[in-house]
Amino acid sequence: MKEKFIHWCEKNNILITESKPINYGHQFKLSKGADKLSLSIYQTGKQLAQGKDSELKTSVESFFGITGVKSKTDKSSSIELKHDKSIWIGVDESGKGDFFGPLVVSAVVVQKDLEDQLLSLGVKDSKKLNDHRVREMAPQLMNKLKHHSIVLMPEDYNDRYDRLKNLNHLLADMHCACYQALYDKNVELMISDQFASDKKLLENRLDKANLPSKDLIQAPRAEEDMAVACASILARFHFIEGIKSLSHNYGTDFPKGAGESVDFVAKDFAEAFGLSRLRLVAKTHFKTFDRLVQNGSEE
Repeated sequence: MKEKFIHWCEKNNILITESKPINYGHQFKLSKGADKLSLSIYQTGKQLAQGKDSELKTSVESFFGITGVKSKTDKSSSIELKHDKSIWIGVDESGKGDFFGPLVVSAVVVQKDLEDQLLSLGVKDSKKLNDHRVREMAPQLMNKLKHHSIVLMPEDYNDRYDRLKNLNHLLADMHCACYQALYDKNVELMISDQFASDKKLLENRLDKANLPSKDLIQAPRAEEDMAVACASILARFHFIEGIKSLSHNYGTDFPKGAGESVDFVAKDFAEAFGLSRLRLVAKTHFKTFDRLVQNGSEE
């Protein structure tokens, strides 16, 4: 692919001003007229074109077939997440839609000069990765990046939810605690997936913790940002490990998510261990638990 690209550049009068190996790939500096571009080609088959929007960038992206058409919503989200900061924190959660298992919030600190390396590892939103890949990647990221995670196993989760009576308030507390654990004077920005419609919820938590809420971005699909994508992988990893531990302790294969298959396992568990023991393995404010109570499952 590299040789084919060089030939294509020559054919289209694109000047290669620099060509050098980088971690896990090769980088080119390109120019055509006043347009300039940095292009990284990775061993994984991925490419990253960095530079201002221009005819040169459009041509190079077309060559590699990476000019996707985005919806207006996606474009808006991408624009909101763009920044020129050198060091920032990304935060994400896992498990909030799963009846069984913990709720996890993870945060990582990313430096701009690590972005190429993280991209070469295949970092992306954990929802686009299978569990096996998440378990492979998470230890690598934890070795490379400063990070912090809060894992609320079901018993602790239920106690805290019973006090707050609101999942978004619990998430705001956890996001703020993760930010607080990693923040220092070098951090220029924090990016979080927007888990609540009211952005003030998390901003107020940061203000109370004497953290700069003005440096916070909350956006839908924030996993498009590299730091948030890394955080999503760590959060998913800890969730997978948490539900695996519970499955081992109770000799039950607890399914992820919610729905009929989850209802079936929950009913079997309640009949075997008693309805009250579900607090130890599941989030009891879910409708799955309400249905078991209404149907009079065994205590």
